Amino acid sequence: MSSEALQNFARAMRAVPTDAEAALWFHLRANRFSGFKFKRQQPIGNYIVDFVCLNARLVVEVDGGQHNESASDETRDTWLKSQGFSVLRFWNNEVSQNLDGVLTRILEALSPSPQPLPRRGGGALNSARPISQKLSPPNPERDDSNRLASLPPSRGRERGRGGTPLSKITGLILAGGRGSRMGSVDKGLQVFRGKPMVAHVLERFVPQVDEILINANRSLDEYAAFGHRVVPDAIDGFAGPLAGLHIGMTHATHPLIVTSPCDSPFLPLDLVSRLRTAMEKENADLAVAKTFDQPHPVFCLTKASLAPHLQAFLESGQRKIDKWYASLKVVEVPFDDEEAAFSNINTIEELKSFEQSN
Repeated sequence: MSSEALQNFARAMRAVPTDAEAALWFHLRANRFSGFKFKRQQPIGNYIVDFVCLNARLVVEVDGGQHNESASDETRDTWLKSQGFSVLRFWNNEVSQNLDGVLTRILEALSPSPQPLPRRGGGALNSARPISQKLSPPNPERDDSNRLASLPPSRGRERGRGGTPLSKITGLILAGGRGSRMGSVDKGLQVFRGKPMVAHVLERFVPQVDEILINANRSLDEYAAFGHRVVPDAIDGFAGPLAGLHIGMTHATHPLIVTSPCDSPFLPLDLVSRLRTAMEKENADLAVAKTFDQPHPVFCLTKASLAPHLQAFLESGQRKIDKWYASLKVVEVPFDDEEAAFSNINTIEELKSFEQSN
């Protein structure tokens, strides 16, 4: 990945932190952690690290279940150590359930023989106070503490050993296109039968999954108003559904991810269950919906752990979704009995026609 692409990817990741990353960053940001300066989602070499104190050469990573015993993480850590960095890794649930313990370990790594930290008025800190209060007192002039308190509780990315079951699924709504055939408008926000098309998709998609992400490259605030995380492409230029799937994989908190476009307001209510059943039965990498002879590649279920594989494909300049599928073990799942459910609305004329139909 080029330096510019890496920077763009890091910028996109900063915009949508996980709950655990946001909680930890609240204490590390703005030199408030005992005076140490940290950066987040920082490119180092060919990698992007979650947090780094460059002066102390300390990298802190916050991982989900998909990192469990990951060979790529070992390679990454070995390279970072060869560059003089120490690496600390924590699971998401360690941050959410034992934040003080996490902060204590970070402080110990920064200061191998830490002295009692002085209060502003002098003297040592009261050891009865949690370290999260000692090092990061709320500042009433900033709204960070209020923003952190308003974050929803973490729903996933827990430790993989006996933790997150494969049945948990992230739903990704693809709304990052140009909408060229509809006059370059944001299709998901076009009103259909009294509400935006994406609202129809959400109504049918939400009950089938454990969390929702919306991939969008404009109108971010409007999409965020639906109450779900919005993740823009890490690749500039409206790079297509694979770019959306890639960023979705990156931010998914569950091992499986299923996609639906924002312009398909009739999607099947049993889409996910049928895709999952076929995927597990065939031990496939990806399950894709099909009606008669027509596959529907933007209705697919796959593994979030394939993110590095997809990233390499995109870095090679490839963008065609069917070509990427050809590199995987794919099972096509027939939905001949629900052909109409895969109707999508691409033009103003189609929008009007479906509006008038029953």
